[in-house]
Amino acid sequence: MKKIFLLLVFISCTFAVTAQKDSSAKNITKFEKIPFFSLHTAPDSTVFSNKDLHKNKALIIMFFSPDCEHCQKETKELKAYKTELKDVQILMASP
Repeated sequence: MKKIFLLLVFISCTFAVTAQKDSSAKNITKFEKIPFFSLHTAPDSTVFSNKDLHKNKALIIMFFSPDCEHCQKETKELKAYKTELKDVQILMASP
């Protein structure tokens, strides 16, 4: 009985390890061109579009709600890594 239990544990661990591999992952092209978009900034509703972004610079676009607890935590995480992200543009958009 003990051997069967250990065998089942081993098999389940093997499945758990192989389930984590994503062989279908695609390579992401660095600095891929983004489609046109436009947003209105607060409080004066100035139009901001992809033409206002810096060329050839990494970009994080974060859609969030100021009332969302998860979004608030993610914003704190971004602030915690602001020195590491100094060369990254961060665009935060909310409804």
